[in-house]
Amino acid sequence: MQRALSQLANGKTKKFVLTGADGNLGRVAADFMVDIAKPEEQVVITSYDLETLPAEPLSASSAPATRPLSVPVETDVEEEIPFLPRDHHFIEKIMMESGLDYNIQRNWLYMDNIPTLFAPSWKFCGNKWLSNSHDVPGAYVAREDCSRVFAALILGRGEPNKVYDATGPELVQQKDLMEWMCQQTGYKCEYVDMPDEELTKWWLDRGLPTDMATGDFSQLPMKLCIGDAICCGEMLGNGAMINTSDTVEKLTGRKPLHFQQ
Repeated sequence: MQRALSQLANGKTKKFVLTGADGNLGRVAADFMVDIAKPEEQVVITSYDLETLPAEPLSASSAPATRPLSVPVETDVEEEIPFLPRDHHFIEKIMMESGLDYNIQRNWLYMDNIPTLFAPSWKFCGNKWLSNSHDVPGAYVAREDCSRVFAALILGRGEPNKVYDATGPELVQQKDLMEWMCQQTGYKCEYVDMPDEELTKWWLDRGLPTDMATGDFSQLPMKLCIGDAICCGEMLGNGAMINTSDTVEKLTGRKPLHFQQ
C-alpha cells in the first residue's frame, strides 16, 4: 500500500475506469480487473447506483482517468448488416475514424441467452424451439468470458487499435444445446427450423413487439423484440459465428467455457 501511495504521489500510478459495473458484463469484469490489476494500476469502478456495486471491487476504486477506448460489440458481417450489430457497426466506424487509440471487442452470441431468453418460450411454442439457424453451428461464448476479456482490454492488455473476436471454444448447433438442456432437466422439446420470413410472421401474429423500448411483452414468454429474436438465428444461418478465436485464453489466461459448464 505504501508503495502504491508513493507511486500515486509521483504520478506513476495508472488509473483505469470501468463504467456500468452493476450490469451483467460489468459485474464480472469489475471482479476480474481487481484480481489481475498490477500494484501500480488503480481500478476505478462506476455505476449509476452505488448500492449495486460489489463491495470488494468498490474498496479498490479511486479517481477517474483515461485509457485507450475499449467497447464490447456484437459480431459483424461485411456486407448487409443484420439487426443486432447495426448500432455496433456504426460505433466501430466512429471509433476507427476518431484518431483515438482503441480496442474493439466483438462478442459472439452468448450461450447464456439460450436458457434465459429462448427456453422460456418453448412451451408456448408447443414444446418446440422454433428457430431460423438453418442447422448452421456457431461458437457460442460464455458471457463471463466476455466480461473477463473486457476487463483485460480496459487494463491495456490488448494490442493497440486491434479488433478482438470473443468466441467459445467450439462450434455447436442450437439443436445440440437444446438436447443437452433437455437431458439435464427431463424436459421434452422438438427443434424446428423455419425460414426467416415464416418465423417472423409466426411471432408477429402472436403479438411480439417490434420495439424493445415501447413494446408490451407482458403476455409473452419471449422478451426479445422481433428484430432481436430473428437476428439471433440469422447470425448463425449466415455463417457470422462460424469461426473460433484464441481471444479468451490469450487475454485472460483461462480456457473459454464449454456450454456444458
